[in-house]
Amino acid sequence: MRYYSEYGEDSHLFCRYPDFFSKPQFYVDIGCAHPAAGSNTAFLRELGWKGLHIDGDKSWEQYWGSDFIHAVVSNVPKVRFETNPVHVLSRVGEGEPNTATVPLSDILERAGVDKIGLMSIDVEGHEYEVLSSFDISEYWPKFIISEYNTAGIGEDYSVKNYLEAMGYETIHKTVANFIYHKK
Repeated sequence: MRYYSEYGEDSHLFCRYPDFFSKPQFYVDIGCAHPAAGSNTAFLRELGWKGLHIDGDKSWEQYWGSDFIHAVVSNVPKVRFETNPVHVLSRVGEGEPNTATVPLSDILERAGVDKIGLMSIDVEGHEYEVLSSFDISEYWPKFIISEYNTAGIGEDYSVKNYLEAMGYETIHKTVANFIYHKK
């Protein structure tokens, strides 16, 4: 098995839950960036999983082709999206809104998604707004990887607090991400 995650999230999950991850399911990767480098979902594709690949920085489309959804996902209708020359650092920032957003609920509905095995959210400090843009109880992702420590912004525990209140347990912590499991 080859692993791709920046901090070993994929290795941790597969080694701890091999039976679950060996059966192809569906995943959603918001802030997908590159299909392999630092990807939390590349190992799933190798295992036959299918999924959605969403990012607000259109430059990633060249690597994904038609499997890419260019969208800034949020629970607010318009944000300031800043494309960074270091594309993995593109993010929602402060200031006058310049980009219309799409709720995750709309993307999931258009794609006909009814169940999510794994959700990865890495949007440089806008994770809670992404998570709040759909009704989690309609999908109950079995596993969620979400960034809590964003370079240049710091730590944010709002996703952790929300998911634990929704019945998820935190099963792993890296320098940047938490992994949650639906009990």
